Amino acid sequence: METGGDRTWTAHIVIASEHAGLRPYFKRLEEEILHVLARVDDPRDVKLFIEALETYSEMWLREHEAWLRDK
Repeated sequence: METGGDRTWTAHIVIASEHAGLRPYFKRLEEEILHVLARVDDPRDVKLFIEALETYSEMWLREHEAWLRDK
């Protein structure tokens, strides 16, 4: 995707797994992260994106742990 000319950063995302069944899911996660990062130029937006990932990841983990307890 095209971005502005003032980008001052580069991202390299690699998520690897030896588990063949997980490889396509990790690849999708890599692609999703890169898709978002390709659309922002301001490093502050990258920081906000990472903070959002952390927030939603923590929310998902709490829900998952609750689901495991209630199983």
